[in-house]
Amino acid sequence: MNDKIGRFLTRLLAAALGLALLTACGSSGTTPSEEADAAVAEDTGSEPEEQCLDQDSDGFFAGTGCQEGLVQDCDDSNAGINPTAAEVCGNQVDENCDGQMDGDCPDGCVDQDQDGHLGLTADCTKGDDCVDTNDSIHPDAAEVCGNSVDEDCDGSDLECPKECKDLDGDGFVGITADCPEGVDCNDGDDDVYPGAVEVCDNGEDDDCEGGDAVCPDECVDMDGDGYGVGPDCIAYDCNDGNDKVHPGADEVCGNGLDDDCVDGDENCPATCDDNDEDGFGVGGACTVQDCDDGNADIFPGNDEICGNDVDEDCNGQAEECVCLDKDGDGYGSGDNCDGPDCDDSNPDVNPEMDEVCGNGLDDDCDDGDEECQIDCEDGDGDGYGDGADCLGADCDDSNPEINPEADDICENGDDEDCDGSDAVCPAPNCEYEADCDANMLCDQSTGTCRFAKVWEWWAPTFYVDTDLDGFGLDLPRAINFDGDWNAQNNFANLDTENADAVIYYSFVKTSTHWYLGYYAFFPQRWTSWLLGTKYENTMRAVLLVVEQDGSMYGKPVLMETLTEDTFFQYVPENSSLSGIATKDGNINYDMGFPTDHHPVVYVHSQDHGIWGDDYLWNNVNNWDLEGFPGGDGVVYRFGAVAEIPILDNDNVYYAMDAVVDSVWHHADDVGNGQLFDEFGHFNYASSTNYKALAPWRLYDSNYPSEPEGEMLYDPADFVRRHFNQGWGSFSYSYQYNPYAVKVTLKDLQVTVTADPFSGLAEPFFNLFVWDGGGYAITALSNFYGIQNNWTGDEQDVGYIYDLAFEMGGRNYFYGFLYPTMSYFALEVRDYDGGWSGDDWLMDDQESHYYLFEGEDLLDWGKSNSIVQIDVP
Repeated sequence: MNDKIGRFLTRLLAAALGLALLTACGSSGTTPSEEADAAVAEDTGSEPEEQCLDQDSDGFFAGTGCQEGLVQDCDDSNAGINPTAAEVCGNQVDENCDGQMDGDCPDGCVDQDQDGHLGLTADCTKGDDCVDTNDSIHPDAAEVCGNSVDEDCDGSDLECPKECKDLDGDGFVGITADCPEGVDCNDGDDDVYPGAVEVCDNGEDDDCEGGDAVCPDECVDMDGDGYGVGPDCIAYDCNDGNDKVHPGADEVCGNGLDDDCVDGDENCPATCDDNDEDGFGVGGACTVQDCDDGNADIFPGNDEICGNDVDEDCNGQAEECVCLDKDGDGYGSGDNCDGPDCDDSNPDVNPEMDEVCGNGLDDDCDDGDEECQIDCEDGDGDGYGDGADCLGADCDDSNPEINPEADDICENGDDEDCDGSDAVCPAPNCEYEADCDANMLCDQSTGTCRFAKVWEWWAPTFYVDTDLDGFGLDLPRAINFDGDWNAQNNFANLDTENADAVIYYSFVKTSTHWYLGYYAFFPQRWTSWLLGTKYENTMRAVLLVVEQDGSMYGKPVLMETLTEDTFFQYVPENSSLSGIATKDGNINYDMGFPTDHHPVVYVHSQDHGIWGDDYLWNNVNNWDLEGFPGGDGVVYRFGAVAEIPILDNDNVYYAMDAVVDSVWHHADDVGNGQLFDEFGHFNYASSTNYKALAPWRLYDSNYPSEPEGEMLYDPADFVRRHFNQGWGSFSYSYQYNPYAVKVTLKDLQVTVTADPFSGLAEPFFNLFVWDGGGYAITALSNFYGIQNNWTGDEQDVGYIYDLAFEMGGRNYFYGFLYPTMSYFALEVRDYDGGWSGDDWLMDDQESHYYLFEGEDLLDWGKSNSIVQIDVP
């Protein structure tokens, strides 16, 4: 373990040299680990070697080769899971390997987002966290006015003064002469606000703390020898992971290193003398050189002893004893630690701390939090009553809907929030968007003008053709319109009385574009044709790509609509986009309501296919109320309220529900009487049901190699594959994406050649990630990666590739956050021409699967790499 820790610290510094991000695309493929195991057995004629490993460096080992009686790690890929780890209640994880999921939560309480506040639920009346899935929302959080979020759980958003505005839509009010209480120092740039990441020497006060940050001296020197990259270095370092290698150093012949950074390693004389008889000698005839041929305890491959200033394994440097202590409290893993730490992310948690009851932490690492005695008489169980441990006094302790944190319903005669009076309802000031100022919409739920979220501003107008032969089947509605989140009985519970108009939406953001998804749900795909295909619980989609051009709401550059299993593409007039996809028409806007910023889409009856124009079905360019096929239909427009349409002809408003806050929370509801019968596939009672898919499994049958659900979790790669030119500035790196895992390959070091007869290795990765259907997608390979391709040139043993540079900036990759599955799998191989087979640069010779978060050094014997995993 000491060798791995030392290498990890050295390699972690060497991996910091990342350059600007670029891209390249390819196709997919996969190599399952079972085939690799079979290949090992066939090549060697034996079963794989038994091993006992500590892969997550938490001090506990696992494997078939561990000695009898040794306490084993139940998950050796996660350092936070081992027999001494603290059990966290309510997260469905067995942290301490005792075979039991979760510790006992006090009184059924859970702090799901670990922000120090228990969630307020019917089972946890003493909780005070109103949204226990977001660690930025709790009673101690700072309230931001006018962003429609109740950060401090006081029951409402803080209303901004009428003079204050958030012009760039980043959630922070701008500082102006009319709004001195504003906090945004540049309200015309949504990347500048309090708490933003400060970028040094860019001339911008990104975090509004009073000035631009100054960049440090320009010399990146990872091994501390004064040589590296930058004008402040002595000179360029050809190996910045080894302080013994740099210009001017003494060249040692035959050690595999270019010690002086001149013309590679020096050839030794054609002799081989093993003076200390340790099996390794010096001279040109030696296969491997001994760095100290007078000491039999020093030779290549020997076990390194930390802290003795001796280079036992001839790698050019002595190993220091280290302590991996992430929180700086002296406890962690390694030789120099004071002891193990049960939570190495919190300096206030270690074996020397005093235990504090009821804070949800095992402060002293003695196997759990201490439960506090509760002093609160709470008659209605809402957390408010009489006692020191109550959340506060209750003005009506017989009604849980009445307490200081409740929302006061205006003019209903009750004082729900205990402030001494009933709230007065605001007077409406608009009926249509034309009644509001520019850049504002009319919220039909309150009758007031307000600024919109970007997904509200561009929310499509849906022209829905209805066919009375399928009464109510053509009306989009909520997935749980019958109130039970059971998709099996949706058709049986069909009733136009609960057809409230709801459209689901998704929001994903890069630095250059917003990706806005809109999803309409129908109880059944039906047909009046006797032999036609029917299936229950249909979902159709619209994807709108909006360029961030500096204006408040940007400008749309592409709209894709989903019919049965085919996407159609629509662009603005004079669009410069080009690629393999066909431009099926122009984006049209709803001009007569009056609005000019809601794209119009047309929904066919029965199969519910969505198009961006009406030509296919009506042969005219005006699908108004008189032009619906058959003379009947409903126009759905966004208004923040869910209205129920009258069949035949009607105009109604629809509300929007976020996918991440609704159906995504039920993604694991799989089984009889549940939402899904398999992951992402809606349940059903009868009928042909092979296309009843959730947003994360929607696909285009015209592009069978594309991942399922990519329009939701990786829309940048999705649209760029359709149109690869004409975008202008385009980023693949997501600033907000709650559905995808990001895998960043920081470097690669090959320690041996793949084949002594074919010369030095030309290494490449096969990186596998999962799509929404649980299928392995080759995100990276030497020729067929769907997100990038890369093959290294021949290099000396020990050379460290900076993959951000080698891969043209695109050394990060995205996969779907698929439950119960590893985040990614890797293969490292040597390119041998593609026909004779590519040799492995890994031990074991198989696909290696990983499930961890953060940064780790992955060591495969013949090669290793530092990999960063970011999970939303």
